[in-house]
Parts: sequence; C-alpha cells; structure tokens
Amino acid sequence: MFDANPEIAALTARILVGDAQREDPTSTAMSRSPLPSAGLPGRLILGLMAGATAFRTAAYLEAGGYDPRFFIGGEETLLSLRLAARGWSLVYAPELVVHHHPSAARDAQRRRAMLARNAVWSAWLCLPASMATAQTLAVLPHLAAELERDDWIDLLRGMRWVLREREVVPRHVVAALRLLRSAR
Repeated sequence: MFDANPEIAALTARILVGDAQREDPTSTAMSRSPLPSAGLPGRLILGLMAGATAFRTAAYLEAGGYDPRFFIGGEETLLSLRLAARGWSLVYAPELVVHHHPSAARDAQRRRAMLARNAVWSAWLCLPASMATAQTLAVLPHLAAELERDDWIDLLRGMRWVLREREVVPRHVVAALRLLRSAR
C-alpha cells in the first residue's frame, strides 16, 4: 500500500480486542470517516492508534515521531496533526488487523490522567486558539476527575514548553478537524 500510494504516511489497522475479537470502537469510528478518500486504499483519517499503525519512515521522522514528553495516552494526536500539516495522508486500512489483549495490570487512572493532560498539550501545540480553548474546556471535567495535585503541576509546567513550541496547523487541517467533529 505504501508503494502504490506515495502520499500515505501512516496505515492504521483494524483492532480486534481480547479473545472475543471484538472490534475496537475507534476502528469502527475510523471506518466511517467523512474525509474525502477517493483513490486511497482505505478511509482518510486525521488520527491514528499508536500500537496499530505502520509508518512510512521518512514521514515519521519528518514529523518528529512520538514526543517522549507525552509518554503514553493520546501521544498519537500530536504526531497525526504534524503529519497532516506537512501534507501527508493517514489511512485506516481495515484489511490490516491487529489483535490487542489489554493488560489487566495497567494503571487505568494514571492512563486517563495522561490522556487528559496530553489532549490539552496537543491542542495548544497545534490548534488555533479558539479550538485549543474549546478542547481544553471539553477536557476540564476529565482533568478535574483524573488529575491529582502532581498531575496538575506537570500539566502546568508542560505548558511552558508547549506554548514555546506552538505551531498552529494549516487551514486544510483545521477544516478536516471541523468536518470530523461535525460528523460526530
């Protein structure tokens, strides 16, 4: 698929969860992407799932890869926005399949806290101020429920580098984000 489509940076597989092989809800949502997908081997998307995505190495490196400051939980958002801003296509390719068996040992509360923090960081790194504000307000209930004192300190300290490195995505990415949000 990469060879036949040089504009594609990332191919995200369909995820089947657990022994029951239930389709992950994110896979279902990606299969319904309203973004124009003519000529692509799957649906054009504006997000990806870290553990279920194959990358074109050059595109991944060009966009800076996964930012280690995010660690885990929503780290894909920043990378997907940076790829799209550089004109790359992200594609949901359901014929590629990943079988996911979530660990029972993971700290679900910690992961939710990182997801909330990373959503704010990604928004302020890439989105126009009005969209970043709306994203932050949308995440506030999760922040209040999930973040402990040290998490708030981490979030606020991180805002220093976030605002220093802020690079708003181009209009075509903003338009795609608006189309995706209106389709929900």
